[in-house]
Amino acid sequence: MKMPHFMCSALLILFTFTAHASPISTPDLRIDSFKEKQGSLAQNGEIFYEVVFDVNVANLLNEDFKMPKSCFILSDEQQNKVVSSGISANLLMPYGKRGSKEGEVMFTSKDKKIYNMSLVSWSSTECHQETMR
Repeated sequence: MKMPHFMCSALLILFTFTAHASPISTPDLRIDSFKEKQGSLAQNGEIFYEVVFDVNVANLLNEDFKMPKSCFILSDEQQNKVVSSGISANLLMPYGKRGSKEGEVMFTSKDKKIYNMSLVSWSSTECHQETMR
């Protein structure tokens, strides 16, 4: 049985949108990070602890890469995690093949443990998860 042309086109479009809607796997990125400063934030009577990392992100692919909706994650060996609260805009701009960008990434938490965390990674899937606060 032959499938009508418009039916094949509709299935192809559906497949294309489904493929683009699936979670993005971590691209071949190299992330170097160094703790730059730490401090605190007082807002609406609440105190938060803050750390800022100087981050260099290198695209190791031989093709251009556009950063999708994503975030940076700060973690430690005990699997405590904090989602970034601020990212330099240039880190979110498109990367040329084998290109790199440098900027700052800020993390904020109500827990002082954040001062001892040092592992910075990139994620397109953990940005809305509950993290250490």
